[in-house]
Amino acid sequence: MSATVLQPKRNAAPDLAARLLDGADLRLFLQPDETIASRQGDATSIEALDLPHLVIRDGRVWAAQRNQAAYVGGPGVVGRQYFAYYSGADIFSNNSYSEDPSVSKTVRSQLMSTGRYKRFDWASVDHGWEVVHDSAESDSTERFVAAIKACRRFKLRVDFEEGYSQIHPVVYPFYFPDDDAIQIESEIQFFPDYMRQGQSTFEATFAESLDSFRDSDDRVRREEGVLCDSHAFSSYYRIYKHARGKRIFDLGGEAVQRFARTLVFAAP
Repeated sequence: MSATVLQPKRNAAPDLAARLLDGADLRLFLQPDETIASRQGDATSIEALDLPHLVIRDGRVWAAQRNQAAYVGGPGVVGRQYFAYYSGADIFSNNSYSEDPSVSKTVRSQLMSTGRYKRFDWASVDHGWEVVHDSAESDSTERFVAAIKACRRFKLRVDFEEGYSQIHPVVYPFYFPDDDAIQIESEIQFFPDYMRQGQSTFEATFAESLDSFRDSDDRVRREEGVLCDSHAFSSYYRIYKHARGKRIFDLGGEAVQRFARTLVFAAP
Protein backbone atom coordinates (compact mmCIF):
# COMPACT_ATOMS: atom_id res chain seq x y z
CA MET A 1 0.00 0.00 0.00
CA SER A 2 1.50 3.32 -1.05
CA ALA A 3 2.26 5.81 1.70
CA THR A 4 0.41 8.42 -0.33
CA VAL A 5 -2.95 6.67 -0.01
CA LEU A 6 -4.13 8.81 2.89
CA GLN A 7 -3.07 12.21 1.62
CA PRO A 8 -5.67 14.93 2.23
CA LYS A 9 -7.80 16.03 -0.70
CA ARG A 10 -10.05 18.53 1.08
CA ASN A 11 -7.00 20.48 2.17
CA ALA A 12 -7.11 22.34 5.44
CA ALA A 13 -4.87 25.39 5.78
CA PRO A 14 -1.27 24.39 6.53
CA ASP A 15 -1.37 26.29 9.82
CA LEU A 16 -4.72 24.86 10.96
CA ALA A 17 -3.27 22.68 13.74
CA ALA A 18 -1.04 25.50 15.01
CA ARG A 19 -3.98 27.90 15.17
CA LEU A 20 -6.07 25.40 17.10
CA LEU A 21 -3.23 24.74 19.56
CA ASP A 22 -3.14 28.50 20.14
CA GLY A 23 -6.83 28.51 21.05
CA ALA A 24 -8.77 29.14 17.84
CA ASP A 25 -12.17 27.48 17.46
CA LEU A 26 -12.91 25.13 14.58
CA ARG A 27 -15.91 25.20 12.29
CA LEU A 28 -16.77 23.22 9.18
CA PHE A 29 -18.93 24.33 6.26
CA LEU A 30 -20.60 21.45 4.42
CA GLN A 31 -22.83 21.04 1.41
CA PRO A 32 -23.92 17.42 0.91
CA ASP A 33 -23.99 15.96 -2.58
CA GLU A 34 -27.66 15.38 -3.28
CA THR A 35 -26.84 13.01 -6.16
CA ILE A 36 -25.69 10.20 -3.83
CA ALA A 37 -28.21 7.42 -3.35
CA SER A 38 -29.07 8.09 0.27
CA ARG A 39 -29.96 11.73 -0.47
CA GLN A 40 -31.83 11.37 -3.74
CA GLY A 41 -35.13 13.17 -3.41
CA ASP A 42 -33.86 15.30 -0.51
CA ALA A 43 -33.68 19.05 -0.78
CA THR A 44 -30.27 20.66 -1.19
CA SER A 45 -28.88 21.88 2.12
CA ILE A 46 -25.85 23.54 3.66
CA GLU A 47 -24.47 23.00 7.17
CA ALA A 48 -22.16 24.77 9.60
CA LEU A 49 -20.77 22.54 12.35
CA ASP A 50 -19.07 23.44 15.61
CA LEU A 51 -16.21 21.01 16.38
CA PRO A 52 -15.00 21.67 19.96
CA HIS A 53 -13.35 18.29 20.67
CA LEU A 54 -9.92 18.11 19.05
CA VAL A 55 -7.12 15.55 18.87
CA ILE A 56 -3.98 16.91 17.19
CA ARG A 57 -0.90 14.95 16.18
CA ASP A 58 1.88 15.72 13.67
CA GLY A 59 -0.04 18.69 12.29
CA ARG A 60 -3.16 16.62 11.58
CA VAL A 61 -6.49 17.11 13.33
CA TRP A 62 -9.39 14.88 14.29
CA ALA A 63 -12.26 17.25 15.12
CA ALA A 64 -15.54 16.10 16.66
CA GLN A 65 -18.96 17.45 17.50
CA ARG A 66 -20.38 17.27 20.98
CA ASN A 67 -22.39 14.08 21.38
CA GLN A 68 -25.65 15.94 21.83
CA ALA A 69 -27.42 13.92 19.16
CA ALA A 70 -28.89 10.56 20.10
CA TYR A 71 -29.60 7.37 18.23
CA VAL A 72 -32.26 4.82 19.09
CA GLY A 73 -30.82 1.32 19.01
CA GLY A 74 -33.99 -0.56 19.90
CA PRO A 75 -36.71 -0.51 22.57
CA GLY A 76 -35.39 1.41 25.55
CA VAL A 77 -31.88 1.68 24.08
CA VAL A 78 -30.61 5.20 23.49
CA GLY A 79 -26.97 6.00 22.83
CA ARG A 80 -24.78 8.91 21.92
CA GLN A 81 -23.89 9.87 18.37
CA TYR A 82 -21.59 12.44 16.76
CA PHE A 83 -19.63 13.10 13.59
CA ALA A 84 -15.86 13.60 13.44
CA TYR A 85 -13.69 14.91 10.61
CA TYR A 86 -10.01 14.35 9.80
CA SER A 87 -7.70 16.90 8.20
CA GLY A 88 -5.13 14.23 7.32
CA ALA A 89 -7.21 12.39 4.72
CA ASP A 90 -10.44 12.68 2.73
CA ILE A 91 -12.47 10.76 5.31
CA PHE A 92 -14.90 11.44 8.14
CA SER A 93 -16.72 9.21 10.62
CA ASN A 94 -20.13 8.77 12.19
CA ASN A 95 -19.56 7.53 15.76
CA SER A 96 -21.84 6.08 18.43
CA TYR A 97 -21.62 4.38 21.82
CA SER A 98 -23.93 3.13 24.53
CA GLU A 99 -24.79 5.10 27.65
CA ASP A 100 -25.28 1.84 29.56
CA PRO A 101 -22.64 1.85 32.35
CA SER A 102 -22.53 -1.95 32.33
CA VAL A 103 -21.28 -1.95 28.73
CA SER A 104 -17.54 -1.68 28.20
CA LYS A 105 -16.92 1.55 26.34
CA THR A 106 -16.46 0.76 22.67
CA VAL A 107 -17.08 3.30 19.93
CA ARG A 108 -18.59 2.10 16.67
CA SER A 109 -17.48 4.15 13.68
CA GLN A 110 -18.63 4.30 10.11
CA LEU A 111 -15.68 5.70 8.15
CA MET A 112 -16.80 7.41 4.96
CA SER A 113 -15.41 9.45 2.09
CA THR A 114 -15.71 13.24 2.07
CA GLY A 115 -16.74 12.70 -1.55
CA ARG A 116 -20.25 12.62 -0.09
CA TYR A 117 -20.00 16.42 0.03
CA LYS A 118 -19.94 19.02 -2.73
CA ARG A 119 -18.36 21.56 -0.37
CA PHE A 120 -16.14 20.73 2.58
CA ASP A 121 -14.40 23.81 4.01
CA TRP A 122 -12.42 24.01 7.26
CA ALA A 123 -12.55 27.33 9.11
CA SER A 124 -10.58 28.27 12.22
CA VAL A 125 -12.21 31.17 14.04
CA ASP A 126 -10.60 33.44 16.62
CA HIS A 127 -13.11 34.21 19.37
CA GLY A 128 -10.68 35.95 21.65
CA TRP A 129 -9.34 32.91 23.48
CA GLU A 130 -6.33 33.61 25.68
CA VAL A 131 -4.24 31.45 27.98
CA VAL A 132 -5.19 32.00 31.65
CA HIS A 133 -3.19 29.09 33.06
CA ASP A 134 -0.10 27.32 31.69
CA SER A 135 1.61 24.53 33.61
CA ALA A 136 4.92 25.50 31.97
CA GLU A 137 4.81 28.97 33.55
CA SER A 138 4.63 30.38 37.05
CA ASP A 139 1.95 29.36 39.52
CA SER A 140 0.14 32.69 39.45
CA THR A 141 -3.65 32.27 39.48
CA GLU A 142 -4.52 35.92 38.80
CA ARG A 143 -5.55 35.51 35.14
CA PHE A 144 -7.58 32.41 35.91
CA VAL A 145 -9.42 34.09 38.81
CA ALA A 146 -10.10 37.19 36.69
CA ALA A 147 -11.58 34.98 33.95
CA ILE A 148 -13.91 33.28 36.46
CA LYS A 149 -15.07 36.63 37.85
CA ALA A 150 -15.77 37.80 34.30
CA CYS A 151 -17.90 34.67 33.69
CA ARG A 152 -15.83 33.70 30.67
CA ARG A 153 -15.92 30.40 28.78
CA PHE A 154 -13.09 27.90 29.26
CA LYS A 155 -11.42 25.08 27.39
CA LEU A 156 -8.54 22.78 28.25
CA ARG A 157 -5.54 21.68 26.21
CA VAL A 158 -3.54 18.65 27.38
CA ASP A 159 -0.21 17.83 25.69
CA PHE A 160 0.73 14.17 26.10
CA GLU A 161 4.24 12.80 26.35
CA GLU A 162 3.36 10.44 23.48
CA GLY A 163 3.35 13.41 21.11
CA TYR A 164 -0.28 14.39 20.66
CA SER A 165 -2.62 16.98 22.18
CA GLN A 166 -6.29 17.00 23.12
CA ILE A 167 -8.49 20.10 23.45
CA HIS A 168 -11.91 19.92 25.13
CA PRO A 169 -14.52 22.29 26.59
CA VAL A 170 -14.34 22.87 30.34
CA VAL A 171 -17.47 22.18 32.38
CA TYR A 172 -16.29 23.23 35.85
CA PRO A 173 -13.65 25.92 36.42
CA PHE A 174 -13.08 26.33 40.20
CA TYR A 175 -10.91 28.57 42.35
CA PHE A 176 -10.31 27.91 46.07
CA PRO A 177 -9.03 31.14 47.64
CA ASP A 178 -8.07 29.61 50.99
CA ASP A 179 -5.54 27.40 49.21
CA ASP A 180 -4.95 29.67 46.19
CA ALA A 181 -5.74 26.60 44.10
CA ILE A 182 -7.57 26.01 40.83
CA GLN A 183 -9.51 22.99 39.64
CA ILE A 184 -10.71 22.30 36.09
CA GLU A 185 -12.96 19.49 34.88
CA SER A 186 -13.42 18.94 31.17
CA GLU A 187 -16.50 17.76 29.33
CA ILE A 188 -16.96 13.99 29.09
CA GLN A 189 -17.27 12.22 25.76
CA PHE A 190 -15.85 9.00 24.35
CA PHE A 191 -13.77 8.70 21.19
CA PRO A 192 -12.34 5.80 19.14
CA ASP A 193 -8.71 5.07 19.91
CA TYR A 194 -7.61 5.49 16.29
CA MET A 195 -8.07 9.27 16.69
CA ARG A 196 -4.97 9.55 18.85
CA GLN A 197 -2.80 7.20 16.78
CA GLY A 198 -0.09 8.46 14.48
CA GLN A 199 -0.69 8.59 10.74
CA SER A 200 1.45 5.52 10.03
CA THR A 201 -0.45 3.44 12.60
CA PHE A 202 -3.77 4.68 11.27
CA GLU A 203 -2.74 3.74 7.72
CA ALA A 204 -1.55 0.31 8.81
CA THR A 205 -4.86 -0.33 10.58
CA PHE A 206 -7.28 1.00 7.98
CA ALA A 207 -5.56 1.54 4.63
CA GLU A 208 -6.79 -1.68 3.02
CA SER A 209 -10.36 -1.09 4.17
CA LEU A 210 -10.34 2.60 3.29
CA ASP A 211 -8.88 1.96 -0.14
CA SER A 212 -11.92 -0.17 -0.92
CA PHE A 213 -14.11 2.93 -1.08
CA ARG A 214 -11.92 6.04 -1.17
CA ASP A 215 -11.58 7.50 -4.66
CA SER A 216 -13.79 4.71 -5.97
CA ASP A 217 -15.88 5.24 -9.09
CA ASP A 218 -18.52 3.11 -7.40
CA ARG A 219 -20.75 5.69 -5.68
CA VAL A 220 -22.57 3.04 -3.66
CA ARG A 221 -19.32 1.65 -2.23
CA ARG A 222 -18.01 5.14 -1.47
CA GLU A 223 -21.24 5.94 0.32
CA GLU A 224 -21.27 2.85 2.52
CA GLY A 225 -17.75 3.23 3.86
CA VAL A 226 -16.31 0.90 6.49
CA LEU A 227 -17.69 -0.09 9.90
CA CYS A 228 -15.29 -0.68 12.79
CA ASP A 229 -15.40 -1.02 16.59
CA SER A 230 -12.63 0.65 18.58
CA HIS A 231 -11.58 0.83 22.21
CA ALA A 232 -12.73 4.15 23.62
CA PHE A 233 -10.83 6.90 25.39
CA SER A 234 -12.39 9.75 27.32
CA SER A 235 -12.18 13.52 27.08
CA TYR A 236 -12.73 13.85 30.84
CA TYR A 237 -9.84 15.24 32.86
CA ARG A 238 -9.71 16.79 36.30
CA ILE A 239 -6.84 19.12 37.02
CA TYR A 240 -6.06 20.32 40.53
CA LYS A 241 -3.25 22.78 41.16
CA HIS A 242 -1.84 24.06 44.43
CA ALA A 243 1.46 25.89 44.71
CA ARG A 244 3.85 24.17 42.27
CA GLY A 245 2.15 20.78 42.25
CA LYS A 246 -0.56 19.56 39.95
CA ARG A 247 -2.60 16.41 39.79
CA ILE A 248 -4.46 15.26 36.71
CA PHE A 249 -6.92 12.41 37.02
CA ASP A 250 -8.14 10.35 34.12
CA LEU A 251 -11.59 8.80 34.28
CA GLY A 252 -11.50 5.28 35.68
CA GLY A 253 -8.95 5.67 38.44
CA GLU A 254 -7.43 7.96 41.00
CA ALA A 255 -3.86 7.43 39.82
CA VAL A 256 -1.95 10.66 39.35
CA GLN A 257 -0.99 11.30 35.74
CA ARG A 258 1.74 13.63 34.59
CA PHE A 259 1.51 15.26 31.19
CA ALA A 260 3.99 17.21 29.13
CA ARG A 261 1.95 20.42 29.49
CA THR A 262 -1.55 21.70 30.23
CA LEU A 263 -3.10 25.01 29.23
CA VAL A 264 -6.43 26.58 30.11
CA PHE A 265 -7.94 29.07 27.66
CA ALA A 266 -10.71 31.58 28.39
CA ALA A 267 -12.86 33.68 26.05
CA PRO A 268 -15.81 36.09 26.41
